[in-house]
Amino acid sequence: MATASESEAKDHLASIRANVHKNLPSTVHSLLDILRNDLYDSDTQFLLELLQNADDNQYDCACPTLKFTYEPGSLRVDCNEVGFSRANVDAICAVGRSTKHGRDSSTGFTGEKSIGFKSVFKVADEVWISSREYHFKLEQKKEFGMMSPTSMGSLKNANGLALVGRN
Repeated sequence: MATASESEAKDHLASIRANVHKNLPSTVHSLLDILRNDLYDSDTQFLLELLQNADDNQYDCACPTLKFTYEPGSLRVDCNEVGFSRANVDAICAVGRSTKHGRDSSTGFTGEKSIGFKSVFKVADEVWISSREYHFKLEQKKEFGMMSPTSMGSLKNANGLALVGRN
């Protein structure tokens, strides 16, 4: 195996540095695949993440509820939380942008890394979310689809829910 000269090595490093932006989309896609496929051993980890998110939600009622409804090919999760804020939507569409960062740990939040929700893509191709005025889907098979929401029409009787479907 031939060894590069110092000049060739510097040129090689400069080439890598110059192509970082060009290679960024494929790098992000690879990182999302790692998050989806390799972060958790269990295919059911997403259920714990959904429970954790429900535990972290804000409620304006005395009795918070969470309901899972399974039908072949989909799982519907209903919750009577107050609904997503703009910051919550930004966070769920991003990676590592939790709305819980920097909060006092005594507030009872059980997660703050903002990657756990992406575990739903280990078992789902699409996730539909409807909360307050927000109605959108995230798609694993679409480039940046796990981060780039597609606006959807209002879902009847929907608030604070995610529909998880496998194509």
